[in-house]
Amino acid sequence: MDKTHIDSAIDAVLAAAEAAATDAGDLADAVTASEAEDGALSLAAEEANKSLGRFEEALSSYRRVKAKQTWSMFDFVDARPGRPDALPHGGTKTWRRRDVDRLLGFAIHHTAGGDDPRKTAAYHLGANHTSSDGMPGLAYTFFIRKDGAIWWAWDLDMATWSQGGGTVPDADGDGDVDRADGLGRANAHYLAIVLGGSFRSRWNRNGGTPTFRQLLAMQVLIGHLTGRCSADDIPRELFGALSHLSTGDVWPHSAFGKAACPGEGVETLIGLMQKTYCANGSVWSDGEWQRALVKLGYDLGGWGFNEDGVDGQWGEDSKEALVKFQRDRGLPLTAHRDRATEAALFGRP
Repeated sequence: MDKTHIDSAIDAVLAAAEAAATDAGDLADAVTASEAEDGALSLAAEEANKSLGRFEEALSSYRRVKAKQTWSMFDFVDARPGRPDALPHGGTKTWRRRDVDRLLGFAIHHTAGGDDPRKTAAYHLGANHTSSDGMPGLAYTFFIRKDGAIWWAWDLDMATWSQGGGTVPDADGDGDVDRADGLGRANAHYLAIVLGGSFRSRWNRNGGTPTFRQLLAMQVLIGHLTGRCSADDIPRELFGALSHLSTGDVWPHSAFGKAACPGEGVETLIGLMQKTYCANGSVWSDGEWQRALVKLGYDLGGWGFNEDGVDGQWGEDSKEALVKFQRDRGLPLTAHRDRATEAALFGRP
């Protein structure tokens, strides 16, 4: 990926953001000014809306550029059993297998201790906080060290004992937590990634913070697994191995009932990842999905400045229109913005 293309996309985002901030400030002035007339307020609102629209388009452009770039900056260690760098493991002990295609997302942890995957694996082998008679080995599929090195501990279909806590996140976004979200079988439906270290939270005020390389490695690993960006240092066999998931299908361990894990800093990043990407990792924004549906004649209600349903908020009317589109195109009625639906709507391969 040509660096100048990335820089240009970033510059466009920053310029649009600056313009949006200026127009938003003008709108705020118009609202608060006691002498503001309705006409002036309406004009200010219109200009702010246009500027925010330009920002949304620039941001989407940046996302599309970023999604295509290739990363090469991390050490990757294949530490699965039988490999030269294998982590300590329990020999005859093993995990149950799971259907990789039924994974619902990624669960992010911290070790609450050290940064050495071998020591953590050895601890898990013996009596530990999860099992009095030990486990088969490291209780996570991937371990990310503070220097950004990624250790691959187990095949993706190994259901490590990672989540616990008695609950799961609302993975399908329907407002309740049930078996469809993996309730009762969290380890079978979520792949665990752990960051080495003990990170600060309201329950651990003396904790540290994850390193930038750890956080970047986490994002790149998830992007590689979901097929959203290719990392030269991560095995090709893992690229797109979880393509049914997105870079937004990620939750902190606290969402499974373990409040102090993985710490405030990691949780903040996870929240941004969830908000940045549309359902199933689309690089198209909510507003772009809405505009595409409206352009084809689908009714999204009277929301938004132009009262055409385009308001940048993916609600029930948008979901209903999406299902109608899927039905009209003979697609699976998932009600999600999956890859097949994205390709049909935007013409992407």
